[in-house]
Amino acid sequence: MSGRLRGGYTLVEASVVILILVMAAAVIRPRAVSLLETQRAASFRTKAFSLFRSARDEAILSGRTLQVVVSDDGLAAEYLTDDPAAVQEEESDLDQDLSFEGLEVFDRLELPETVQVGLLQRDGEPSTLSEWSIEFYPTGEATPGSIEIDSAGRIYHFAVNRVDGKTTMAEGEALETEIDRWEAGELETRIEEG
Repeated sequence: MSGRLRGGYTLVEASVVILILVMAAAVIRPRAVSLLETQRAASFRTKAFSLFRSARDEAILSGRTLQVVVSDDGLAAEYLTDDPAAVQEEESDLDQDLSFEGLEVFDRLELPETVQVGLLQRDGEPSTLSEWSIEFYPTGEATPGSIEIDSAGRIYHFAVNRVDGKTTMAEGEALETEIDRWEAGELETRIEEG
């Protein structure tokens, strides 16, 4: 019986296999985590774009003004008016500081850890996180503005058009914009290149 081979592995063979598996996991894990973070960031970009579009569509369909706000936690679309017959306020009324606490939330989007909010603009002017909001009106119009999002090391720019309330998304930093009022009261947006 002593000349007979026994089945099984030696401790050295098992240790070598375990060492190879640990080394493979050490190489693969950071790439898997990075891929997962990239997917979360891409999902957030898509959902943020959808949130802007949905807020505009809901404002038109419901006849209620909605605003999109940003916080440290994420983005939210909230109803500003309860009256379906509410119409867009005069331009001068939009510049007032308003408290929007306790509003009915239409949609909310959590900000992943890998996504950072960058430059904010409202009506062509730089804005802070606490002041920034974009209103979508039942007429289809919107308060013009933009937001930059650093998503897994890539910068994306969302811009909302005043006239039709449509949102565009582009990769790269936002272009500086100016809004001028001409004699006839028409608005012109200028993009500063340079």
